[in-house]
Amino acid sequence: MKCDDLHFDVDMIASSGFVARRKGLGALCFWAKYQNDLSKTKELLRELMTRFVGLKRQQRSHLPKRTLHQIAETALCYWLTDTCRSCKGVKFEKREQILTDKPCIRCRGTGKEALPSAQDAGVDLDNARFREELADCLNILHSEFFDYAERLARKSRKA
Repeated sequence: MKCDDLHFDVDMIASSGFVARRKGLGALCFWAKYQNDLSKTKELLRELMTRFVGLKRQQRSHLPKRTLHQIAETALCYWLTDTCRSCKGVKFEKREQILTDKPCIRCRGTGKEALPSAQDAGVDLDNARFREELADCLNILHSEFFDYAERLARKSRKA
């Protein structure tokens, strides 16, 4: 993202609007995760549920719609708050406001929270199947967000 005399925040907002016009799920991901926009989070959840149920129906999954919705909700909650709460994503333990060279105990040095289990989510599935379905749903969020960010970067370079 450029920051000079020829490019302003308005340029980024305009680019974002042009990019989101064609495909909205990635823009919703951005607004929900990085701007903490609750209305966009609700809209994102509805869109994600629709997209996830559609994907599973294409794959001939026989899971009930309610279960798929629970998985989508769990995936979105995880995706929005996936940074380790202990180290805040820096991957190392902190002692008196100074980072040590020891990896964070909670996240084991990944900077991310552990994936929730089926029991944590209140879903009546075995944990292996739940993790597969959760991964599919998280993949939708990741791919849509990165597609949006890539298109936004391309558009802002042209501006």
